[in-house]
Amino acid sequence: MKKLSFILPIIIVIALAIGIGLYFRNNPNQNNEELIASQLSYVLEYCTEETKDVSPDNVKIEIDNGTMLLSHTLNTYCNTNNDNFTLDYKLNGSHLEITEILQTDTTARCTCPLKIDASIADLEPGTYLLKLVLDNQYIGEKNIVDEYEFVIK
Repeated sequence: MKKLSFILPIIIVIALAIGIGLYFRNNPNQNNEELIASQLSYVLEYCTEETKDVSPDNVKIEIDNGTMLLSHTLNTYCNTNNDNFTLDYKLNGSHLEITEILQTDTTARCTCPLKIDASIADLEPGTYLLKLVLDNQYIGEKNIVDEYEFVIK
């Protein structure tokens, strides 16, 4: 009987800990400083006839039904591709940061334009400040491309 009285409180504590963990996993804290927008999608276009005519560091932002559309063209290494170039993003209140990340151990000697078309859907109405960052991990540089303000109605 003494063993049961010792084991029962341990089982109850474990069950409560699991229940609390599941509650917070399914009901995240809405006051979290780093909230993520519902969806980032992007398409990369490398060294095509269309990208060769666009000036590097050309950035366009458009808004369509609560979705922010970003188009950015930059000169990069000819061997940049979907395996070594990705986008990441963070949303903290009205501050949105999109980071373009190049992760590679080797590069080509040539460069060509890379066109990035990205969108973030389901943004709440309001005024946002977008910080566009290029993280070139090959040379160890992380630079702010520019900052832009846009409004979701």
